[in-house]
Amino acid sequence: MSLPVRQYMGDFEPTDNYAQGMIALGEGRFVDCISILEAEPAQSSCYGLALGNCSLAYLRVGNAPEAQERARQALEHIERNGCPHPPSHVQFLRNFGEAVCQQGRWSEAVDILHRALALSVSLAEDNCDFDDDLEIQRADTLNSLGNVLLNFRAWQPAVECFEDAREIYRRHGADSTWPLAYALTNLGLVWNVLGEPYLAEAALMEARGIIDSIGDVGQRSRIDIALIQLGSTQITPDQRLPTIRRAAEAAAETGDTPLAFLRFCIGAEIAEKDGAVEEGFRMLGNARSLIPSLEWDDYGGPRLLNVEAGLMEQSAESADEIIRVLVAGAAMWFDRIAQPLPPEDFNTVSSSLHNHFRRLARHLLNQRRIEEALLAFETGRALGYGVEVDSEFIQRVLKRNPFDADSPSVDISLVRDAQATIVEGEVVIVICALPPELVVFIVGQDEVTHFAVPLPEGNEAIDELTQEIKQIPQRLETQEGADAIPAIIHELGRRIAERASEFTICGLYPYSFFHMVPWRALLRANGMDWSRMPFAVGFSLLLRNQEAALSVHESGVVGLGYGASRSGRDFTDEARVFAQHFGASATVQSECTAKMLRDSLASDSLVFLSVHGVVDESEEGGMSPLMFLLSDRAGDTVRIPAEEVVPESVLSPYVILSACYSGAYRMAWGDYPVGGAPFIVRRGARFCLCTRFAVNSEFTVRFFDDMGASLAAGTDIIIAFVKSLANLDNGDDRNLWGNLACLELLRRV
Repeated sequence: MSLPVRQYMGDFEPTDNYAQGMIALGEGRFVDCISILEAEPAQSSCYGLALGNCSLAYLRVGNAPEAQERARQALEHIERNGCPHPPSHVQFLRNFGEAVCQQGRWSEAVDILHRALALSVSLAEDNCDFDDDLEIQRADTLNSLGNVLLNFRAWQPAVECFEDAREIYRRHGADSTWPLAYALTNLGLVWNVLGEPYLAEAALMEARGIIDSIGDVGQRSRIDIALIQLGSTQITPDQRLPTIRRAAEAAAETGDTPLAFLRFCIGAEIAEKDGAVEEGFRMLGNARSLIPSLEWDDYGGPRLLNVEAGLMEQSAESADEIIRVLVAGAAMWFDRIAQPLPPEDFNTVSSSLHNHFRRLARHLLNQRRIEEALLAFETGRALGYGVEVDSEFIQRVLKRNPFDADSPSVDISLVRDAQATIVEGEVVIVICALPPELVVFIVGQDEVTHFAVPLPEGNEAIDELTQEIKQIPQRLETQEGADAIPAIIHELGRRIAERASEFTICGLYPYSFFHMVPWRALLRANGMDWSRMPFAVGFSLLLRNQEAALSVHESGVVGLGYGASRSGRDFTDEARVFAQHFGASATVQSECTAKMLRDSLASDSLVFLSVHGVVDESEEGGMSPLMFLLSDRAGDTVRIPAEEVVPESVLSPYVILSACYSGAYRMAWGDYPVGGAPFIVRRGARFCLCTRFAVNSEFTVRFFDDMGASLAAGTDIIIAFVKSLANLDNGDDRNLWGNLACLELLRRV
């Protein structure tokens, strides 16, 4: 969406016709604007400007092809004749990029917008009178680029764009009031996607304050609905549904049917959550009445079926009828999920997707259809991962639709495929939340069983439990030991150890914030032997179906080190201790730089990194990205975000991060991890060994010395990892919870 037009013409005198067209554009009379500006004579000094702003008007009325053509003509005219107003040159190139984006050509749009950013800098060098105007155009372009990046689910780069734009707008005060609010709204929506509600609400509330000062009703509605979806107390419960209905009806009255449809869908979902069944069915009817007028219906159908099932639950409809509706919706999600997901309603659609499959899993489990329930749960988070993180995942793993809109049964062949990867005597553990219970699926070669532990009653108690689980790593770091683990999780660990006592656990797949639990240490505390826990923590059961296709080969070992521990131990020594077991096939480099690390990860070597890692907790409750403390070319220490030193493709099959907090990650929308180690896994590493909190360097030297010897002897990395845990387990609870629980091995499959 383009930002409001600004014209800073300096000494340039516009024609009367051009001035009238710009007045129409400023007043939102876009059709009039197009008619006026297209009448500008070709020989006019304002002809190029008229073409470019005509492009903006076409964007406002949703005609991207015409917007692209007018922007192209304007840029060609400027190329031949120059531009009397340099900031407009940047604006027109941005219009061109936005028009291309609206036609689904996202990569092309990114390139164009980067060109616009570069143009804003180069023009400023020769047009100092327009410095402020060009900087604002740069901010506008950053806003546009951030929106395009959302299509790629590149959340962190999008955040950086919006934050950079915000800072520029703040510097320019009143001249940037509306676009500042727009940038803050976008920032709030992305923070919500990333699971940062405090940051999201702060950004949205700042945006709302600005919008209230200028009286933009449409943008205020957008912000209010975002706050409602966030669960903010800034909108009182009695105003939630009336606010959404007013916004939806206003969109319908102005002819914006897709927006009206989206808002009625949101209203129905909120009504379901609030228990307002009658209003929920009314919203549902309003949304369905608009479907014939939509040019597309990629996600409307399944979203409405999910809401309908929720309302049916509250109306005490039969379980069979509810399952029928949910299975039909699941079939639609599966068929349509490969379609582009509009970034502006990403959060809503994503949330609905995950709620739909969890709801279906719950109802199937209630009917003792255990394998079908497991398949529904895993398909939901696999689809979410596919649409939010890796679009190729759907084609690679979810090769067939297990749901049929005309049948209430579920095809469980994908579960059977996963079971085929499990050998006799082994089991895989899947841990999930299906209110009102925590559910554990135990998947063996021939059967799937489950057990459940009741969740606390009431939203407040559940929220309290969620916060306690999220705080486990910090509490372990402060040496609270077993007391850091909530009682219900202790019970879950006891039950898993009991039910799996005769098996070997070869895979463990927690759901959402259950990744914060050190499951291996918990099972050991409940009597399970280390030898029965040769597993790495994964993110999807269905990814096991890819395992046979993955080959592993490392050509050597690269040890990297920089910095020293508090006791003065040189981290490069730790790398040497590990690498010495591999003889001539290993190299060790001190004074590790970003380039050294990047090049090593791009090789097919096992990479061992021993440096300081830092993750800051913000005042708003958010977690900053993992930072590695590395050497720069001058030998000084620099903080570098982990994501900046990870190449697009990590060829190293095994990456060991002996760096504090390298395993500190959170689970965002879609049950996918956000953090340093998971990022390396997503980029291609098959395994990544990392630390959950500040690591004891004396312990890690001994641990990696032991593990290095096992790996050099040809031991599988999972077996080597667990064997070293066993070798360093001295029976002391402080060692178990303070050291052994700190280490985690993540896997891609």
